[in-house]
Formats: sequence, C-alpha cells, structure tokens
Amino acid sequence: RLLTFRFSIGQFRPEKNHKLQIEAVATLLKQHPQHADRLKLLLIGSCRNTEDEQRVEELRGLIKALKMEEVVDFSINPTFPELLDSMKKASIGIHTMRQEHFGIGIVEMMAAGLLVIAHDSGGPQTDIVKHQTTGFLATSADDYAQAICQALEMSITQASDMR
Repeated sequence: RLLTFRFSIGQFRPEKNHKLQIEAVATLLKQHPQHADRLKLLLIGSCRNTEDEQRVEELRGLIKALKMEEVVDFSINPTFPELLDSMKKASIGIHTMRQEHFGIGIVEMMAAGLLVIAHDSGGPQTDIVKHQTTGFLATSADDYAQAICQALEMSITQASDMR
C-alpha cells in the first residue's frame, strides 16, 4: 500500500502526548514539503470525560494555529468497525506516550501491518520495537519527523520487510 497516511490510536489523555504528534507532522512538513500531498494524520481515540473533550479542543486550536486543518483529522469514540476501517487505510502508526508500560495499541498497529513509530522508552523500547528493524523509536518532534520521512521514503520491499 502507498505510504500516505499516519494513524494514532489512544485515549485523549495528557500522557498520550498527541501534541507531540501534531508538532512532528508540522516539523516534517516544514523540513520536507515534498511529502505534503501524501500525508494525513488521523487522531483516533476515546474521550472519557469533559477534561478529555477540552484536551481535544486545545489540540484543534493548535492545529488551527499551525494552519494544518487539511492535514489532521479526529475520530472521537469510533465504533469498532470504524476503527478497523481506519487501520486498513493507514500505512504508518504513531505512538508518543513516554514510558508506556507495554503499549497494546502499538502491537495492534503492527498486527494491522502499519509501520510503527513509538516513543523510545518503556515497553515499546524494551519489548516491542527494534529500531529500524521492526519499526522506529523517537523522542522529539524532530526524531518523529525524521522517522516519518524515512517510512515515507522506504521502498515497497523495505516497508514489507519491516512489517
């Protein structure tokens, strides 16, 4: 599948750090504008309460301030079939929580055949992702942007081997 789409799954909690994902896409677009027409970020997850809903509104404000409304979309509280459909359309999965214990969302993205970019800490670092072999590990917006760029520029064979 053509690498054009990034996908993020996780509740809209502070520790999931969705802001870092948005900043990474902004960094990528600034450093590599040639990928602009190939990139879409879908932030998919649940809102548990009004604090989570407020967090989403803050993220929408950041997206507007960065003029990224055409690049970033949300799917809030999707049904399971909607979640599966989104995963089928995606080619890259991103996870930005620092010190995630295990990261079942990362495993689910890998099982769906997505190239995964996860935070270089906790369970993803020790148990799930081997950097540049089974996915990418990153910590900063620049690191994530570089990993996204590498994933977008991989040959079909390289991407298939990583998957």
